[in-house]
Amino acid sequence: MSIHSQDILRINCLFPGIPGRLAIGVREIKCVKYKIEGMEQLKIGGHKVPYERENDSFYVYCEDRRSVFTALYCHIHEIFNVNPDYLYIEPPFLWILNLSSRTTALLIIDQDKVDKVSISEEECKYVLKNCKTQDLLIYVDFPRHFRYFGSFGNYKKVYIRDGSWVMLENLISIGRSSTHIKMENTILTTKDINSFLKYWYSQTVNRFRRLTLNNDTNHLSSLFDGLEHTMRMVDGTMLHEWYYKFYLFLMNVAHYKSDFQRWVYSQTRFWLPCNLTKGWNGRYSWF
Repeated sequence: MSIHSQDILRINCLFPGIPGRLAIGVREIKCVKYKIEGMEQLKIGGHKVPYERENDSFYVYCEDRRSVFTALYCHIHEIFNVNPDYLYIEPPFLWILNLSSRTTALLIIDQDKVDKVSISEEECKYVLKNCKTQDLLIYVDFPRHFRYFGSFGNYKKVYIRDGSWVMLENLISIGRSSTHIKMENTILTTKDINSFLKYWYSQTVNRFRRLTLNNDTNHLSSLFDGLEHTMRMVDGTMLHEWYYKFYLFLMNVAHYKSDFQRWVYSQTRFWLPCNLTKGWNGRYSWF
């Protein structure tokens, strides 16, 4: 079951024994007032509401979308025992995060494209710490001057498009619980990354396996300060398997830990993967 919230609140459900997905949505009644009288009625939460079918979609119309959507969501969960595979939510509908006590595979927080509702500081803090999901993707712009000093949720993969607020302490905190970290538009310095690598080398942030940052690369010479004794030159092509796709790129500097985890760098991004192996063809690969 997946949830989308753009022009409507819609649940895309995968029911046992039924091929394909069935969309069940909740629309504001003002959208179709001109044809309400001819619609069939459905009883939800003690109230009768009009509904209609469109191909593989089933839409309910009401004045209070929140209460009806909540009742519909809970009814589907109770009858079919299905939980969201992923949630796609915009700021006006973050209350949906509290409907399920189970963990979803993926949560995407995106910009509100209709009413341009922005996300508040308290909502940002809640999303960073309390969401019940394995992978968290945040596409919204954080409030200006936003800062966060708390812990992060136990997310396996984290993507933050607006990383302008991220400090070294935040990166370390995420690295303690997440295996894959990707951030854009950060203000982290080469010194920050150097400090983070030292924390990683000392086993302080040992869970993470890959870090991707779009960063200023004018001072790469200082990136390895204090780590020179752990570096090894690697010739040839490095092979990286990522979501069943292979990325080939040339690297010439690698850093190894005693357990064969290692990171490498290129001119535009920093990669921190793990599990280095050497194949029969002489190429190094990791996953």
